[in-house]
Amino acid sequence: MSGASKAWMIFGLSIVLVLVFVIGKANIINCQKVQQSIHGINDDRLVVMGFIVDLYSAVHQKELAAITADRDFYADHNSRLNESLRELITKFQATILTMDERRALESFQRNTENLIRAEARLDLQGEKLKESDAKSMLRVIASLKSDLKTLSSIQTEEGDRQLRLSVKASEGMTWTSWIGKFTAILILLIMIGVVFVQPGRE
Repeated sequence: MSGASKAWMIFGLSIVLVLVFVIGKANIINCQKVQQSIHGINDDRLVVMGFIVDLYSAVHQKELAAITADRDFYADHNSRLNESLRELITKFQATILTMDERRALESFQRNTENLIRAEARLDLQGEKLKESDAKSMLRVIASLKSDLKTLSSIQTEEGDRQLRLSVKASEGMTWTSWIGKFTAILILLIMIGVVFVQPGRE
């Protein structure tokens, strides 16, 4: 084997080694993206959905109390429910929020405080709440339910987005692997041609 052939051999092997390293690095990055997407879907989204379910439950209790004009609910249970609502909102705010989530949650928080202020003005002296008071609270509760519906829709959209990212990263790993294999084989074939195919003598 001539010196030139050896040089080509070393050069070709070096290229193959570099390709292997680059492909491995790219696959690691794509794998990390897949893991991050799965983590976002399985952890953050599920935690937030748990908060939304709990908020729906609290709002539903308030809605039933307003519909039935339940004086005892407001006298005995409502203050604890308000504390629970505020605690859930605080926990929700501590998660990683998209801009749309932040706006919807801020709207929900404002409407919650509006409802709490309206409840504080209730006349609890009679056996039943005034019909006008109940209707006023039901209007605010309708806004709360709309905010929660928006937040729930965002969770679905964000989950789909994270899933698309993981699929895209997985596809990137596959394409990178195939391109790397094809390039390595091509370089090896060129090396074989250079090293073993000798030019004919004139």
